[in-house]
Amino acid sequence: MARNARPATVVSSEAHTPDGLSPEVTTCPDLLDGPDRGQPGGCASRRRWLAGVGATGAVILSGCATYGNSAPATNGGESTGGGDGTAAGGDAQDAAGDGQVLARAAEVPVGGGRVLADAGVVITQPQEGTFKGFSTTCTHQGCTVAEVSDGTINCPCHGSKFSVADGSVAGGPAPRSLDPRDLVVEGGDIRLA
Repeated sequence: MARNARPATVVSSEAHTPDGLSPEVTTCPDLLDGPDRGQPGGCASRRRWLAGVGATGAVILSGCATYGNSAPATNGGESTGGGDGTAAGGDAQDAAGDGQVLARAAEVPVGGGRVLADAGVVITQPQEGTFKGFSTTCTHQGCTVAEVSDGTINCPCHGSKFSVADGSVAGGPAPRSLDPRDLVVEGGDIRLA
């Protein structure tokens, strides 16, 4: 009897074990025509092969998941950040449409910026009095960027970083710059153009 095999009985030309269950049927290449061919544990069984294919498929599909707006939102969908990585205070009005006030110029730190997730806009101030606007959608896989710190706009999903000066890729897997958003600064208010 082969190693670790239970005695089998023949019933209707099928091999069954004493507990009435069929042994695992194995499939082996012709190169393995030995005493273990067709025996439980001899080669890769069909069940083991299918389980391996299923597990591999699950791993592959989990890598294809989309990462919608998974960034943590603070301050009512707004994230602020100073050039030194600290949060900057302020009371921006919620805005999603053209012409509405997004933020006050004084609320956007020099060398940093604010992420206004609800409005879909990142406002930065790379130099005193110069304001730039960008989309909050990361160009890697569409996540929402979460913060502005140390001179970059940062995506939490896969670590992409974008320059506060022009939205260009400063690190990570993003293939291109953040899309620009036109801003208008009037009387200390920042609006979408």
